[in-house]
Amino acid sequence: MDKIFTANNYYIEGLDDSYPDEFGRLEMLVRDNTFEVLNPEKSEPGIRSDIRVVYTMSDAVESFLIFKNCLMTGYYDVKFDEHAGEYDYISAMIDREGDGYVLIVHQGENSVFTLYFDRLECEDHLYSYSNIGHFWVKEYEYIRQIEYKAWIISTKLKCLGDGACTDMEKRLASLVDFPPLNANCYPAYISEDTNAGENVWQASDEAIDLMEEIAVKSNDMSLLRNLEKYRNLPTEKLARRIAYKLHMVKHVNVTQKILHMLNVEGSKYPRRIFDTETEQLREKLIAKAEFICRKDREAGMKSEIYTEEPFIAADDGTKLSVYVLRWVPKLWNMKSSIVKIDS
Repeated sequence: MDKIFTANNYYIEGLDDSYPDEFGRLEMLVRDNTFEVLNPEKSEPGIRSDIRVVYTMSDAVESFLIFKNCLMTGYYDVKFDEHAGEYDYISAMIDREGDGYVLIVHQGENSVFTLYFDRLECEDHLYSYSNIGHFWVKEYEYIRQIEYKAWIISTKLKCLGDGACTDMEKRLASLVDFPPLNANCYPAYISEDTNAGENVWQASDEAIDLMEEIAVKSNDMSLLRNLEKYRNLPTEKLARRIAYKLHMVKHVNVTQKILHMLNVEGSKYPRRIFDTETEQLREKLIAKAEFICRKDREAGMKSEIYTEEPFIAADDGTKLSVYVLRWVPKLWNMKSSIVKIDS
């Protein structure tokens, strides 16, 4: 069941075009049924302070809404997301109060809290995702990094807008709409979500254009012919044929070029800087990984270093990890193996 618009077609009752642009992000949170206050335990009863609410978090971005000089009253359920049922929605009402605002938020039927604040500000931190890697699903891990990175770029573009992405990132984001490379064929993680009722094998024109351009630059005419067919006949059979080709040794130049493009764009942003202890651990693990890669090069093997990193602003349980991804060519297919670096 979808959430219902208010009378004036906003997800927040009382919201209208007279509110500053920042309130558009607030509406997106309510629409998406999420409202996560960062470190709510630090808000003292009866004391005004700046309260941060998570807007979007990924390896590429940490973004928040800041309720300036805010007083929070009522009951905020920190575990709402964990126990919310199918029909437990977040709903909200907003109004002006003097020179500020008052926002009332309902978490389902059992909790309600109120925020009195002076203004709403956006805080965006963009980070490098160039050498970020997650290896949740085994086999062909290098292709799954393409699916994941295209997804985080697409999410960044959707949530933060054009100004948060380079021109090439905007093109690479289209790969989320290219079934031979997206979650239909190479999911980076296992999800129960389905796209029933949609033509999940239909690629966007932008994605096909980009893939054809890369195939031409890689001098892969066989793949190019398949892409031209797929544009006109977007069937599951043809999509899976292309997906199969993308992990074959004879077509691996295309896959490596896409990864290179993603990593180049990701490297245009600063990396996360952690506390002294974590930075020392990172340096130690990277040194071990570089030693392995150097030995691999001497043996004629291609390998790359990837890191898995926690967020700066919030503890999501992720610990700093460093991996070496090895490209392992077989007779027909390009396999991969993952080495986790021990401290």
